[in-house]
Amino acid sequence: MSAPIPLNTFHSFSRLPQEIRIQIWRAHLTSMEPRNLIIRSDHPTSFTRPLQYFHASNPVPSVLHTCREARLEALSFFVVAFTNGSNPRLTWTNFQFDTINITEWDLCKLSQLDKSRVRQMIVESMSAEYFHGECRGEFTDMANLSRLEIISAESLYARANLIGSMRRLLIVNFKDMPGYVCPEIRIVQKGTQWEMNIHNYEAIMRVRREQIRVNRGGI
Repeated sequence: MSAPIPLNTFHSFSRLPQEIRIQIWRAHLTSMEPRNLIIRSDHPTSFTRPLQYFHASNPVPSVLHTCREARLEALSFFVVAFTNGSNPRLTWTNFQFDTINITEWDLCKLSQLDKSRVRQMIVESMSAEYFHGECRGEFTDMANLSRLEIISAESLYARANLIGSMRRLLIVNFKDMPGYVCPEIRIVQKGTQWEMNIHNYEAIMRVRREQIRVNRGGI
């Protein structure tokens, strides 16, 4: 007796009542894994070059091109984003679940609309000086941001004051917004996975100050 053939395709799906098919599409959409959406510009390591386009390295969610019915349901979950630039491309994004992964240079190129929609963000940062000077102000448009992770190419000590200064900036900026909650902020040192967060950054600052005192010959 031969083994049963696995049922990988439901050939009678189109015969189901429309309301049942729509429930299935919605169940699929609500169960999709959150994505780490990697967004890069045409020149992701330069802020001075005029922006041509943003693009995502992630594939377009398959439900958007499965069929017309599935696409119509998916349009309530995904929006077209990151379309500023002289030669824009389409990036289908679910801001409720997707984490936007971007470089610090590209962060400064985002449109105000996209910044206002971001909820989770990872920023790849090469320079603490550049981030402190040029990037902090970009977050004053991010009222919906709930989680921020900064991947630092430098030592955590180079960013010892960043979490405190970011929290103060955001709390002051959104102080008149009812129910505003400051986002979770964490800084991860690239290559080591050492982390600085709201719970340990003050202790890291104390260690850094002590190192500076000893190096200067303090008693």
